[in-house]
Amino acid sequence: MRISLKTRRKAGESNLIPLINIVFLILVFFMIMGRITPREALAVDPPASRHASSAEPGDIVVLLAKDGRIAVNSERVDRPELSMALSEWQGKAEVPADVKIVVKADGNTRFDQLDDVLKDIREFGATRISLVTDTSR
Repeated sequence: MRISLKTRRKAGESNLIPLINIVFLILVFFMIMGRITPREALAVDPPASRHASSAEPGDIVVLLAKDGRIAVNSERVDRPELSMALSEWQGKAEVPADVKIVVKADGNTRFDQLDDVLKDIREFGATRISLVTDTSR
């Protein structure tokens, strides 16, 4: 006995294979094209803020932990090495003033430590500096 295609559809059987293929293709596309954020070199909990503003990604990311440890672009550096790490990056940029630096400091960091880091960044010649805050709290 031969069952025609119309008889099979009338019986409630549908072909889900094309739908499953599309779902898997979309899943693979987002897995490949999606950006996975790298793990930060230091655990930093930024201070809370009431004002929400869009944070632009920076060319250089400086992390400052509450105990004074510093990382530049996921590489740990000591305080005297901060200027040298920024100077090495300066060779890659045409004009230091065009470099965007994002500072992500812990909310419990002492102000004098943050001030010293910001002074080093200003001595580097950067004028586009952003401080990361947490607006979710």
